Amino acid sequence: RISRQTLVREQMNMLMADIRWDMAMADVQNAFANLHASIGSDAFDDTMSSHDDVATLTNKVKVLWASREDALAQAK
Repeated sequence: RISRQTLVREQMNMLMADIRWDMAMADVQNAFANLHASIGSDAFDDTMSSHDDVATLTNKVKVLWASREDALAQAK
């Protein structure tokens, strides 16, 4: 039988592991953004506007990043 204290400790350990993973992923995404910034790659293109709604901007960013991945795959 697991004591309440052990259960709480293990739940806390799991929560801390999730937080460490989230922090590591944030560091990866930050490094990726820094890499793109250092090579002069812009996160947006001329078709995007501050007047676009979130759904439209989301789709445009997805299309832009997919085209970059396609270009990268073809360059290999």
